[in-house]
Amino acid sequence: MAIPYYLQQAREESVEQIIHKPTLTVEEICEILPFSPYVIRQAARRGELRAIMFDHHIYGIRRQDLIDWLRTDPAEKYA
Repeated sequence: MAIPYYLQQAREESVEQIIHKPTLTVEEICEILPFSPYVIRQAARRGELRAIMFDHHIYGIRRQDLIDWLRTDPAEKYA
């Protein structure tokens, strides 16, 4: 099975490069944090994590919005 291009690109970037980007994809977040894509997507769809979305597709998450979400109660992330 071939790896999608966007995943190959995310793996080629170092963690240092990823964390300095102003906007991150779900896949990039999962590369640097111990969350599954499911957790990130569900948080965005529930409105807990602000994201750039169109018709339920998540196109990006601002770094500051991710930081704000990480500062919330961890129990809320897995509820």
